[in-house]
Amino acid sequence: MVKEKKELFTSLWDIIDYSTSYSLVLDSDLKIKLINFTLAKELTNEDRDTLIGKSWLDFVVENDKSLLEYARKSLFGEIKFYFEECYNIICKDSSIKKIKWIMSYINSDFNSVISIGIPFIVEKRNDIRELSRTHYENIVLADRIKIEVAKELTLKTSERIISRRIASVIDNTKLKKCLA
Repeated sequence: MVKEKKELFTSLWDIIDYSTSYSLVLDSDLKIKLINFTLAKELTNEDRDTLIGKSWLDFVVENDKSLLEYARKSLFGEIKFYFEECYNIICKDSSIKKIKWIMSYINSDFNSVISIGIPFIVEKRNDIRELSRTHYENIVLADRIKIEVAKELTLKTSERIISRRIASVIDNTKLKKCLA
């Protein structure tokens, strides 16, 4: 069972790592704990491991930092919830990219937030404008499905951990056998 879970998580990460969306796990200080290849490639020419432990705020446009601080307080506050917002990041070539971010608190064991970002795609004609709303909605829908799968896996694991902890506290051998 452990081997199957590891293979499942490895497969999920492989999909997330090279998807067109940006994926990021942040701790309560907004330091990067995990970052996918696609986003790392936008931020640095160096190995992505150099980004681990750095402040995510270093890559956020100054005017948007207060928005991210508000999201941090909301997500790590007493009531943890889902947060969705647009803000700009600074890319390695100093260009600015507008990203639609979907953020969700993982759980108390990890005390982290997972963020999935979808870049606004613009094309140049006589003026700059967003591509069709349908295209954007399809990307968001696909990423929401990824988030739901990740939440479901996290919830199942958390429920099992909590159930085992309860069983150990009340020392009920029958309950322990059922949960094993």
